[in-house]
Amino acid sequence: MKYVFEYSKEEMFNRFRENFPEFVERVPQYMLATFLGLTPEYLSKIRAKKLS
Repeated sequence: MKYVFEYSKEEMFNRFRENFPEFVERVPQYMLATFLGLTPEYLSKIRAKKLS
């Protein structure tokens, strides 16, 4: 088992999205970024990378 603090920020977002996909889609990006301890800009880059 891997603890949350051992995940990279990208892994943390991906795990969160796998477990709570409807939450990720419904909450504004800036709120999700704050909740996960990321900047909105960094979260945007992670999401763009996943779409490519």
